Amino acid sequence: MLKKRVLVLTSVVVALATTITTQSFAQHRGGGATPAAGAKAGATQDSFTTSDAIPWTPVDLKHPGLMMFVVSGNPNEGASEIVQKFPAGMDSGWHWHTAAYEGVVVQGKFTHTFKGAAPQTGGPGSVWSQPAREIHDDKCEEGGDCIIVVYFHDKLDFIPDRGTVTPTAGAKAGATPGTLTTIDAIPWKPLDPKQPGLQMSVVWGNPNEGASEIVQKFPAGWDSGWHWHTAAYEGVVVQGKWTHTFKGTAPETAGPGSTYSQPARQVHDDKCEEGGDCIIVAYFHGKRDFKPVDTKAQ
Repeated sequence: MLKKRVLVLTSVVVALATTITTQSFAQHRGGGATPAAGAKAGATQDSFTTSDAIPWTPVDLKHPGLMMFVVSGNPNEGASEIVQKFPAGMDSGWHWHTAAYEGVVVQGKFTHTFKGAAPQTGGPGSVWSQPAREIHDDKCEEGGDCIIVVYFHDKLDFIPDRGTVTPTAGAKAGATPGTLTTIDAIPWKPLDPKQPGLQMSVVWGNPNEGASEIVQKFPAGWDSGWHWHTAAYEGVVVQGKWTHTFKGTAPETAGPGSTYSQPARQVHDDKCEEGGDCIIVAYFHGKRDFKPVDTKAQ
């Protein structure tokens, strides 16, 4: 059995939710504000893509079945969030990346091994932190394809370890060793004391100050009510049946692996359908807030 370990994040991120203050959904009331006012120019249009409709693109023709889908950003130019699919049994081999990244398992049993350490395997909801220029190996265990969502802090590259280059050369000072935390060991923190069961864990960043990636857990049957956020965000469903409704459109429901894009200041509603708790990975492009909407005023 995998030993439960506390997630240690890289130098470019802050510690888990213990370092931030709990944010209440009752906070930051929208009042008479117009959500669209102040929205950033060029905000992407809302979209919702079920897992069976994702337009997968091959990552490397030398590895048949290895696929990817860009959720946000451009991996060829800078920071990006990507959903990747690995065929069962695929092993990446020892390699490293110029940029640091964090990963969350969406489907399958995924093994991440830091060179010099024992392999660590986790299922859906497990998270890990990969420091820049640290040699590691990834493997999708037999039994089913794996889907993971990863956030790269800079341009994506893949450099096989051939022993000719010292990866740590050029790595940012203060980089800490990475670890993997299984879902049963995640240090969940209440998102709102007034709503029991609503939990969160920060993967990287600080949602009270700027951009961040957050794993959120919602109890079955929970409904957020109409609301909006100052910052845009993208979401990936890890567990449960999740319904995301853009104001003025029909509700859209999907399961694990589905993705959606939520523009800044657009009114919407979220619901975890009955049958089981939901887990969502959300990447906020700016400080996270929650602005409830008085539906009578709409």
